[in-house]
Amino acid sequence: MNMADQHAFTPDDLTAASFAGDLSQVRAVLDGGVDVNSADSNGVGALLTFHPGMIRYLLSRGADPD
Repeated sequence: MNMADQHAFTPDDLTAASFAGDLSQVRAVLDGGVDVNSADSNGVGALLTFHPGMIRYLLSRGADPD
């Protein structure tokens, strides 16, 4: 069962998927309405991932690097 089957998406879901490098899940979370610039419950944003392809994708979806 994936996150979509369990609950509405949250910024925590975005950060977790981003850090895991799961592009399909990041797409689903963003398409589900989570703001690309939101921070999770620890104050961490999805752009802090170490996956370069993910960073490019988040920037293409409007993530603010500043």
